[in-house]
Amino acid sequence: PSKEYRIQAKRGTRVTAVSNGKVSFSGYMRGYGNVVVVTAKNGENHIYTNVETSLKEGDSVKDGLAIGNAGKQFAF
Repeated sequence: PSKEYRIQAKRGTRVTAVSNGKVSFSGYMRGYGNVVVVTAKNGENHIYTNVETSLKEGDSVKDGLAIGNAGKQFAF
C-alpha cells in the first residue's frame, strides 16, 4: 500500500530527498502542480508535489540533499 504524508511548509522552504535515487519524472501534473518523482535503488517511488525545482529526468539525488523548494500546498 502507498502512503502519503502532507507536510505543511512555508513557500520557499527547502525540500530534501528521503533516499538516494534518480529522478524518473519532473514536470507538471494537473491537480498536483510541479511534481518530482525520485525512484530509489530499492524500486520505491517517492513523489513530491507542488515543489519548485530545476531537476530533470535522469538526475541523481542523494538522501538529505535539496531537491527544490516547497510551493503552495507541498506534499510528500
